Amino acid sequence: MKKVNLLLMSLLLVGSNAWSSTVNLDFTAGVARWDNATVISGGDLVPSNWTQTPGLTPTDKWIPGTFASPPPTSIVMSLGGTDINLPIHFSGFEYNTGSAAASLGASVSGSCGTSEWNPPIASIQGESNCLFTNTLTTSALVSPYASIRPIFSITDADLTRFFDLQPKGIYHGSVSLSQFYKYYLGENMTQFTDSQAFELVIDHTPTYLTSVTLSGDSAMATVYGSSTNDVSAKTSFDVTATGYFSNGINVNLKASRGRDYELIGPSQAKIPYTIKCTECSNVLLVENGTVKNPSSKVSGADVNSINFKIDVEFGPVDLDPLTVGSYSDTFTLIFEPDV
Repeated sequence: MKKVNLLLMSLLLVGSNAWSSTVNLDFTAGVARWDNATVISGGDLVPSNWTQTPGLTPTDKWIPGTFASPPPTSIVMSLGGTDINLPIHFSGFEYNTGSAAASLGASVSGSCGTSEWNPPIASIQGESNCLFTNTLTTSALVSPYASIRPIFSITDADLTRFFDLQPKGIYHGSVSLSQFYKYYLGENMTQFTDSQAFELVIDHTPTYLTSVTLSGDSAMATVYGSSTNDVSAKTSFDVTATGYFSNGINVNLKASRGRDYELIGPSQAKIPYTIKCTECSNVLLVENGTVKNPSSKVSGADVNSINFKIDVEFGPVDLDPLTVGSYSDTFTLIFEPDV
């Protein structure tokens, strides 16, 4: 007698309607640029791409909802050992009903928050457990909506405050959002609840100036011509700028000086002088008292310090028209990171 052993296998397929959203932000030199987020009315943001939601139970009447539980108020952005607890505000969801041809139905008792119906998009913002102001109805049983996206906001002030002086890099953060809506099967109402990740990626390039140190002698060393009746003079300043520079540093003459660059001596005698930035893209800032390049730049990519030299000089100039005595002047240079 043969014995036959039968192995019975039971396969259970579980469908998930989970959704996820990933938003990318470029944050360079304190300026935020959203790569794939769109500003909506009121200044809030939504991901540019909708998240598809296949497999929802068909219905001919449903009510969009906000959060099944209170949403997070911050998101931890991580880069290696650096964690930034960045404030974020989630206010609701946009539901795209697609080609379902939905229309507004009866008012919903106990609804809260702010609801907008701009076919085919239903938007609801509010605290957790808020419902849309009306039911949405269709003439046949269809998937209630085709796609969804969360509504959120992050202020520029918070980005600046929390990323100030933080290392360069790509920061990743993720939080879980709960979402719900109610739908009808005949006269019976059922609540659908789901939870999935909202992911934020911030490409942070810090550009900031911490300090500028100048070393050198403000007194110009004079040289008199041995066989000519003239004089020349020069001094140099070594400049060290510290901070974080993604694209070098700009060196600018202060605007609206109102007069030429001249040393003033006794009886208002004047000696025009020259200013050079020897490592700058435009070396000659001022030539013989006249501005040649009001702005220039010292290169340096992704560095914490930049060193360069400023030369101030004049001559040779004829001694005969000059009065014996001290000659002096002041000028202002403005340094700022280039972005």
